[in-house]
Amino acid sequence: MAQIKTRGIVALTAAADQTGNEGYCVVLGATGVTVATGAADKVIGVITEGDVSGGKSDVAVFGAIDGTAHFKAGGAVTAGSRLMLKADGTVDCAATGLCVGVALDAAATGELFEGAPLTPVTYT
Repeated sequence: MAQIKTRGIVALTAAADQTGNEGYCVVLGATGVTVATGAADKVIGVITEGDVSGGKSDVAVFGAIDGTAHFKAGGAVTAGSRLMLKADGTVDCAATGLCVGVALDAAATGELFEGAPLTPVTYT
């Protein structure tokens, strides 16, 4: 039986190389976690430390993490705005889509920034 995690960050098998992918949202499949490839993907969390393919990437699990996480901005981000998943696993401040958190910092495209992860919910 697996050990219970108490802080909401788990080590999951990287299905592809995830080094340098901190802040990207991921999905869990049969071979491990992969970076999201669709804005409506059923993401489970955000990479806190990526590893090589077959290694273990640390993932902050949405709805379970005890604290904040870094996200990768896929567009301009304003502090206090909802974070919506983009098709490449990054987030932005679109008005609709799958919300995965709230921005605690402002950021430009490509930057890592601090956010409060939430259980994903769709806004239309």
